[in-house]
Order: sequence, then structure tokens, then C-alpha cells
Amino acid sequence: MKWRLRTILPAAYLGVLVLAMALAPVLAVHSPEEQNRDCPCAAPSSHFILGTDELGRDVWSRLLYGGRISLGAGFVAASLSVGIGLLAGAAAGLSRGIFRRGVLALAELFLSVPWLYLLLAIRAFLPLTLSPAQVLFLLSAVIGAAGWARPGRLIAQKAGEVREREYVEVAESLGAGRWHLMRRHLMPELLPLAVTQFLLLLPGYVLAEVTLTFFGLGVGEPAASWGNLLAPLRHPAAASCLQLASPLPLLASLVLACELLSGDGRGND
Repeated sequence: MKWRLRTILPAAYLGVLVLAMALAPVLAVHSPEEQNRDCPCAAPSSHFILGTDELGRDVWSRLLYGGRISLGAGFVAASLSVGIGLLAGAAAGLSRGIFRRGVLALAELFLSVPWLYLLLAIRAFLPLTLSPAQVLFLLSAVIGAAGWARPGRLIAQKAGEVREREYVEVAESLGAGRWHLMRRHLMPELLPLAVTQFLLLLPGYVLAEVTLTFFGLGVGEPAASWGNLLAPLRHPAAASCLQLASPLPLLASLVLACELLSGDGRGND
């Protein structure tokens, strides 16, 4: 991948975004759960950088801490999907016959399942008393495990193409085992595709967590999440508290940055 300007800028933006969320305890002026009942929906000021929400909680602090949950869920889920897809796709690409057909058929089955509705159903059956950490782990695990099929199928196709190359066949005829073929010949070709798939999946998984939390099926109050920050906007009374929409520009810029980076990666495959 050539590090042109259109690659450097979105990569730098993602780095700054992740760093800001990681440094939330340092950058946050107030506790994300501290309520100031005497100033609900306060406008931005020197004391509250982005104002307060309907309970008087600092929006800036909740934006930072909420990003740790929303981005964290997206990173974990995307990593899980790509990790499973990379292992399954590489193994299928190296194999010929029933195993390869079985992996591709399983991927098609997963692609046909409306995983978002399945996720909603699973979350609806879980106890509402789960801690935010437990909810975050379960959401990330289910989203990640359900989303392996798309990267897995693409990686299997790419691995099959690499498997048929002459130098790979020569290496195999000279006695190279499957582990050697995977490590020396397949993985260098598959990793750029895996990174591109990660960048394509990340925004969707972050939005999935935000959507579930927005509708009350994700991380519950008082824990901060971008979905919790946006949730009061469902009510007309929140029209005077527009600072609650502060996650929206970050979500839009996250989608744009990942699209630019993944587009650059696709262009150099």
C-alpha cells in the first residue's frame, strides 16, 4: 500500500480518534456519570466544553468514555470476524475437495442469515441486569462471530488463486508442508486483504453497537456509550439539547476514513 496523502490523513485521523478515547481519563474534565441537576441541557461553556445532557452530565466526558465502548466493541468484533475469516479462508484455500466446499457452503449459510435481527433476538433473551462489561463482551462476540463469512469467503477465493500459482506448486512438489505454504506464500498475500476487510467491517460494527444501545438493547445507563448519548434524541423534549448529537460527526468521519483507507487497499490488491 502506497502511503499517499489520501491514506495518511484518514490513518492519522483514526490514530488520533483512538488515542483520544484511550486517554479519556486524562482528557475528560468531569466524570461521565456525575450529574449536575442544576444545569440540565446547558450550552457549551468554559466549564462544560460541549454542554450537558438532560441529567446535567458533561457531554464531552461522555463522548470520550462512550467512544471507548463503541469503538472498542467495533474493534473487537471486526478483529474476531477477520481472524475467523482469515483462518477459515486460508485453510479452505489450501484444501481441495469437501473441506473447501464445506467452508464456502457454511459461509453462504452465514451470509443468508439476517444477523442483526438474530442479534436483537439474542440480546432480548439475555438478562437486563448484565454489567456493561458483560454486555460489551457478548455484543462483540456475537457480532464478530456472525460476521466472519464475508471476509472468509473473499480470503478463501484469494487463497485458492495463490494456491494455484506455479511457485506454490513447485514448493509443494519439493516437499513443503501446508504450514510452510501458509506461512511463506499465503499469509503475505492474504494479510493486505484481511486489513482491507477489517476497515470495511469496523464502521458497520461500531454502528451496530450504537444502534443496539440507542434502542435500549446494548450497554445500559449510567455507563457512557455513543448510543446512550444519542438515545434521548428520540424524544421531542431533547430538541434544545442538540449537543447530544455530537457522536454523529465522529461516526460519519469514521465511516469516511475507513472507506478511504479500504478503497486505497482495494486499489492496490
